[in-house]
Amino acid sequence: MSLRVLSKKAQLMRSEFGPSKPLDMLCDWTNDPDVCYAFESRAGAAWWQEHGGPPGLCSLLKTRHARPLPPSVPTAKVQSPMCFACDQALCETLQDNIVCTVIKCGCRSRVIHTRCTEMFNGLDCVHCDQRYSMCVRKGPLITVHGRNPDCRGSNGR
Repeated sequence: MSLRVLSKKAQLMRSEFGPSKPLDMLCDWTNDPDVCYAFESRAGAAWWQEHGGPPGLCSLLKTRHARPLPPSVPTAKVQSPMCFACDQALCETLQDNIVCTVIKCGCRSRVIHTRCTEMFNGLDCVHCDQRYSMCVRKGPLITVHGRNPDCRGSNGR
């Protein structure tokens, strides 16, 4: 509400109900920059209370400007990378050095244990109907740059 509207409403209330000390005090507050400062910040509310402001309103304004505590963020459960074939853990983390087999088709690559390769010999992918190709890789599943290094294809990339 603007100050002009407030003063007009205050004049109407004075003419209807007669003189009112609380209404006059409220109108004085709206014209006082210190009171506006008290409504804008916690420090302003403390200053206004120290310099004659109403204690109840000032303490209410102080709590209104209190910063809420940030919510606690749950920690994620550590999960191990899983073998696509047997659904057992490949290693503890993506940075562990392991020996595994990468099976590829036309639509994606999958990582499996080297002991699980016989499950995919001579099979085609059910999604793209291409035969699986396999290569053994040694080292971590993720690089420093955050990419999953893969076996090079026939085009050298």
